Amino acid sequence: MKVRITLLLLLLCLSGMLFARGDARVPKLLDQIGVDYELDDDGDYQLYYAWNDGRSQLIWIRGVTEDFHGMEVREVFSYAYDSDGPMPANVARHLLSSNAGYKIGAWELRVTGDTNYGIFVARIGTDMNASSLEHVLDAVSVTADEMEKELLGTDDW
Repeated sequence: MKVRITLLLLLLCLSGMLFARGDARVPKLLDQIGVDYELDDDGDYQLYYAWNDGRSQLIWIRGVTEDFHGMEVREVFSYAYDSDGPMPANVARHLLSSNAGYKIGAWELRVTGDTNYGIFVARIGTDMNASSLEHVLDAVSVTADEMEKELLGTDDW
């Protein structure tokens, strides 16, 4: 019995280590478009975009994927808003109404502890080529940065 539990724990630890390594397809695409990245503790790829006006934005590409009716998808996302406690109704309404104007991606509310985050998320197919991924990264980073500037007047993300 102890041997089985030990083996199960070992397998769980190994699967956790594999999970943190991310998806090997992502760095291949990022290398093709010449984007620097880091692999974070969650196995997600973190990218840093900087513009000539001095602003910058962090973007993440999820290292894990999900299945949607046989199509493998992943998230590309960036933070633009955070608040301690509930997101004010006027901010939530503004983010939601902004969604109608985007060709790809949408605003989402995510809650961690007492902090509410406004995150711009694009769900993309894992079969996307490097050029298309570059367009998605541009769209997500610019959209999130512009909203952060509009709502908070900061450049924290």
